[in-house]
Amino acid sequence: MNLTATLTAFSLAVATTFTGTTLQAQTSQPAQYPENFLADFLESCRLSATDQGLPEDVAETSCQCMITQIQANYTYQEYTEIAQSIAQGNVTQEQMTGLLDTIESCVAEE
Repeated sequence: MNLTATLTAFSLAVATTFTGTTLQAQTSQPAQYPENFLADFLESCRLSATDQGLPEDVAETSCQCMITQIQANYTYQEYTEIAQSIAQGNVTQEQMTGLLDTIESCVAEE
């Protein structure tokens, strides 16, 4: 997946997943992400990527890679705090750089 399509898919997945929802971190197992969140993220990302002209299989693989990398590097609480900052337009450069570095391997794989 090219960088522009990846970032677009990622940004839209974040915005769609968090618009109008109340986020609550899981305190018992912070590394676990709720199944409904994962499904919403993957669907939003996939739709955005295919809207950018990527084949369905490439979109699916890239989006799955992104969420896998995010889960490996951020607890659910950490990720939701960053994603809310992105959705609200007040994400810090450090937060954004961290996320982009995290998903960059997904771009390099294609």
